[in-house]
Amino acid sequence: MLQADLNAHDYHVARAVTLASARFGKVNSVRVHRKPAPFALIEMADPAHAFELAAEFGGSMFGNSVLIHLAHRDVRRMAA
Repeated sequence: MLQADLNAHDYHVARAVTLASARFGKVNSVRVHRKPAPFALIEMADPAHAFELAAEFGGSMFGNSVLIHLAHRDVRRMAA
């Protein structure tokens, strides 16, 4: 599970997911879904990097893509 500010616009959530995922390799795309439960579908350039990403965040792999559940993190509280 990856924590992000789910009160933010999808663009900002996707950007946060992209930055977290880029630690593992080149990110081709990120799609954020909010229903039925918040998750991100991340397509990595390399299947080995997708595997590492899935292992780190407890996600599921589909080829080069990883599905990771998202949890809300209140960034305002962290800044205080």
